[in-house]
Amino acid sequence: MNGTGQALQSGGTPMITARQLARAYDLSVASIWRGERPETTLIAWLGDFRVTDGVNEPDSKPDAVSLLGGGGSGIRWYTTEAAVIGCTTGAPRVFYRIPLETDLPRETPTAPQATVMPPEVIPATT
Repeated sequence: MNGTGQALQSGGTPMITARQLARAYDLSVASIWRGERPETTLIAWLGDFRVTDGVNEPDSKPDAVSLLGGGGSGIRWYTTEAAVIGCTTGAPRVFYRIPLETDLPRETPTAPQATVMPPEVIPATT
């Protein structure tokens, strides 16, 4: 690990982890559900790594789980030698294969939302 807590490959190159992906995914989905922002950067980015064949779910226990993903059944994340693999349940099964040297996208900052109140709620000032 480096000084920022990011895992490093043997050559010192930062690598993405299953825990990072699970946490980022759940935080992104939760903020969308709460209506805090319409930000879908992470979800769109993850779509670039979606695969439907050529990936099998490992037989081992997942390294992390996104509880809010996979249509309610979660996304199970496994770290392999070359990539983090995300697996969902259902038909069709969806897999994500994110190479270890991939960086998570930076969220786009959004301007604070102005609070809009009906005129009858706003106190009168003189």
